Formats: sequence, C-alpha cells, structure tokens
Amino acid sequence: MNESDQFDEVVLDLIDFRDERDWQQFHTPRNLYIAMTGEVGELGSLFQWVNDADVAGWVAQQDNHQRVSEEVADILAYLILFSESVGIHPLEALKDKILVNEEKYPVDKAYGSAQKYTEFSKTDIGQGDGS
Repeated sequence: MNESDQFDEVVLDLIDFRDERDWQQFHTPRNLYIAMTGEVGELGSLFQWVNDADVAGWVAQQDNHQRVSEEVADILAYLILFSESVGIHPLEALKDKILVNEEKYPVDKAYGSAQKYTEFSKTDIGQGDGS
C-alpha cells in the first residue's frame, strides 16, 4: 500500500470515528478552523520556553515526544476534517502548492535565502544561469 492509499485509509478511519459519534453536525468549516488553531496554540505552548539549541534534545525525551506527537495528531485530524468539509484533498492541494512555489522560488534565487519571492529583484526572476 502506497502512502497516498495509507493517507486515504486514515482519513476514512477518522470520518468513521466522527460519524459513529454523530459529531459531523458540529464540524462546520468555521468550528474546525477554530479548533485547529487552538491545537496549533497548544503545540506552540509546548515549545514556548525551550531554547532553539535545546529543542532536538527536549523533543527526544519520551514524555515530551509523546505530548508533541499528540498535538501534531490533533492538528492533522482537524486539518483533514476541515479539508473534507470544504471539498479539498490535502495531499493534492500540497502537490499543487509545491508546483506554485517552485515557480515563485527558483533555486538560483531562493537557495539559502529567507526572502519572500516578492523581494527578489524583478530582473532576477526567471533569468537563471542559462544552463
């Protein structure tokens, strides 16, 4: 089974979980969005006072890893349910966005840079090295 099939299977499991509890009535796009942002906040709160240099070691600790994993799962669950409620397949949306970003951020201009594509010189976009 490929990753896309595994993803679709997990989505169906999540939808079944929701439907068995008659929760779809509460899962409007607005409510799911708000729930998802709350979970992102919970994930952020775990890292709030961890120094950047210490993050990898902190996450490697079993209790912390479990807490981070649970918040990631909550965020992903709400994102999947939100996407389903508005008719978007998240993996397809991501594939499309990668293609858009490849155009916006050509390697020769974006490599090692944190600049937004709008900050690249207009004359530099699409000029490449000719190879």
